[in-house]
Amino acid sequence: VLENSEGGAEGTLLAHLDHCVTAAGRRRLKQWLCRPLRHAASIAERQAAVVELRGKAFEAAQAARTHLRRAPDLPRLLARLQAACTGGTGRSSAHVVLYEDHSRKRLMDFLIALRGLESIKAAALEFRDVLDDIASPKLCALVTS
Repeated sequence: VLENSEGGAEGTLLAHLDHCVTAAGRRRLKQWLCRPLRHAASIAERQAAVVELRGKAFEAAQAARTHLRRAPDLPRLLARLQAACTGGTGRSSAHVVLYEDHSRKRLMDFLIALRGLESIKAAALEFRDVLDDIASPKLCALVTS
């Protein structure tokens, strides 16, 4: 499903289905393949969202993908920022201010995270014109939350 006999992804179900433009999307797809939904209602909700994305919201989804492609790996970046601010040792300790290079790195990571959030917001805003036409509650919640 995830790896072929040589340890790569070529020819696997994952390689066939993976059209993700973000690292977080790839990780989520792997999770879904390893732990698929079991309840019929949840499966139907996800299918309805996919139908909307491939139908009425197709152009908005393509425009959103463009924005998401520019977003950094936010879950990893935010985890790294949190770890740097809540602990760490040596140069990465939160109370150490002597190491200008590390402080600059944290500031740059923070700015990258802010730009990433802007990209995600822009991606969600691509759906504003078709929001009234979307019947899937799951998709509506995703692009308005």
